[in-house]
Amino acid sequence: MVCDTALTRYCRWYVFFTESAQAWPYVSTDPHTPLLDPTGYVMAVDSPFRHGLLVLIGYSIALVIAFWIVMEWILRRIEPLPPEVRPIWDRMFITFSIVFFIVAVVSWLLIAAVIHLVVGGSKTEGSFPDALGIAGWSFAPEIVAFPLSLGLVYLDLRDVGFDGSNPERAIEGMEQLAMETSGMFGGIIFILVTAWSVYIIAGMVSETHEVPRDRAWLAAMLIGVGSVVLHLIA
Repeated sequence: MVCDTALTRYCRWYVFFTESAQAWPYVSTDPHTPLLDPTGYVMAVDSPFRHGLLVLIGYSIALVIAFWIVMEWILRRIEPLPPEVRPIWDRMFITFSIVFFIVAVVSWLLIAAVIHLVVGGSKTEGSFPDALGIAGWSFAPEIVAFPLSLGLVYLDLRDVGFDGSNPERAIEGMEQLAMETSGMFGGIIFILVTAWSVYIIAGMVSETHEVPRDRAWLAAMLIGVGSVVLHLIA
């Protein structure tokens, strides 16, 4: 009798939640991002451009914030901190922020151009704004990886110190350390993030441009290889 009552309550709750999910328009099983299901995401939205643009903006902001956090960590390790260092750091932060934004926009446009041209351009069902949306979403894995990357940088900086009695040398050391990667683990994160971006690009472009998978993967792999080459050069 108790089992029957419990089963009846379970069935009522199941029916209630099922009907509620069908009644409310915002309850959906469609993917809200292409991070895990890029093809399903494209099928669920009208165009990836707007959300992709928001991802690009979010990536640019996150990159600037991450740079500021790292430089603040470095400044706290200068003993004593000369008064002239802070103004120099402020100018450096503004300069690098502008450079980061320009590089992000140029990279966005180049990735979109490669995607659109390699898969066939205007001969396909996709548009250049679609390619721009895909290019924007390709930065999403980097946003996800930012906390882990910052954690690795913090571990690198734990035992680092700078001699504040020589401001010029301290600033040079700050610039060099800020641009260094986090060793082997940083390289692993970069490879994983690049592979994730390639997966997102291939899945999305095959749906937006309605091209065969091999052509979509070709465009994605070209972008991935280019990213690795630029990373090694830098």
